[in-house]
Parts: sequence; structure tokens; C-alpha cells
Amino acid sequence: MSQRVLLIGFFLLSYSTQSQQEFTAECGQSISLKCPPVNGEHVDFLSLAWYKIDNDRNHGIIRKRADKTSPDMYDFPRPASFGENHSLFLPHIKPGDAGTYECTINANVGGQNKKGRVLLIVHECVNRTEPTVAADTLTTRSNQLQPGQVEDLPVMRTVMGYVVVAVAKIILSLISIRVIHIMF
Repeated sequence: MSQRVLLIGFFLLSYSTQSQQEFTAECGQSISLKCPPVNGEHVDFLSLAWYKIDNDRNHGIIRKRADKTSPDMYDFPRPASFGENHSLFLPHIKPGDAGTYECTINANVGGQNKKGRVLLIVHECVNRTEPTVAADTLTTRSNQLQPGQVEDLPVMRTVMGYVVVAVAKIILSLISIRVIHIMF
């Protein structure tokens, strides 16, 4: 009798100490979290659901019953869908998506219900700034500018700019005087 109790205790201990899987992803990446109890094998179930665990509370994400998916059943704030082998597909993840996710399989009559957890770790988003000047333009200059240095414009280009602005002002003034003269 004591061996039977010891054996049952061993199975309960091994079940309760199951480690959750960890998955690390980059910000903006689309991911598929695998449902741990499935392990790539065919699973006969009444329903399969994914939850996000927050403060020991389950927030429903998506549920499937007999090949019918019910994404509208839950009020999850971001798009999610089922992927291959009942995985949870989350497009374009952000650091706010990090946390513990749980896959719950409710078995058909005579089967055994199963649960598995996945810890999702998302790296912070890093904004990469692209240079506004083409790289080949920078390398063709003979004298490279240092940070804080201003490039002088050629004198002729500066004078031509002032002449164009002056001529435009004169033309607009003459047109305005002509229109006022005609109206009065």
C-alpha cells in the first residue's frame, strides 16, 4: 500500500513541477507559440484554448471547438490566430506581449484534459535611424565634415540665389501695382 502511495506521490510531484517552456523573440517579429501538450502529435479534443496569465488570472485569447475557431469569443486586445499544430500565432509582437501563455486542451469523454505554459520574453524595441544622405555621396566628398561643422556654399551660388529672389520680388511688386491701378 505504501509503495502505491509513494508512486502516486511521485507522479503528482512530477506533474506539478513541470517546467514551462521559454521563448525569446525580437520586437516586431511575428511568432508561433507551440502548445506544450501537443508535441507535434495528433490530439483528439473537445476544445483547445489559449490564455494569457496576468496575476494568476486567465485572459482568453482564442478558442477552437471541433475545427471551429472562435476568435471573437474573448476580448483580447490584439490580433491572434491558430498556427500549425494548434500553436498561437501573434503577429508583430511588442514588449507588452511578454508574459506567460497557457494552452488548455479539454479532452473528449474518456480522455484526459491537458495544460501547458509558455513564457514569452520580448526584447525592447530599438529605433534604428537611417542616414538621410546616401552612403555613396558621403564617400565621394574629398573633405569629410566633422560633427558640428557647417559646409560653406560657393559664393556664386549664394549670389545667384539672392538675385533670383530679388527679381521675383520685383515682378510680384509690378504685378500688384498694375492690379491696384486697374481696380481704381
